[in-house]
Amino acid sequence: MKHHIRFTVAALAATTVLAACQAKDPQTALADACGASQYQNLVGGPSRAATGLDIAGDSRHYGSEERVATDTPTRLNFVHSGTAFESVTDPKSTIVRVFCG
Repeated sequence: MKHHIRFTVAALAATTVLAACQAKDPQTALADACGASQYQNLVGGPSRAATGLDIAGDSRHYGSEERVATDTPTRLNFVHSGTAFESVTDPKSTIVRVFCG
């Protein structure tokens, strides 16, 4: 009986490890097609932290008060408080969201 319990516990542990090692599901991978996850630490910080970043690929900065199309999954978007102009001129401007779209 003890051997059966040990085998069951070992089998459950192996299954858990294998599941954790599998690739991200397609929805998660698509949601981060532009690499936005690596910039999430900037959210809530000053807008100036996003200026001068060396970003490969398509990216844009705009204000939370502005409306833009978000139909390009590989485009990296930085949304700043206020307007895009204020993100550069207002030292109180913050990054409110970073996402792909």
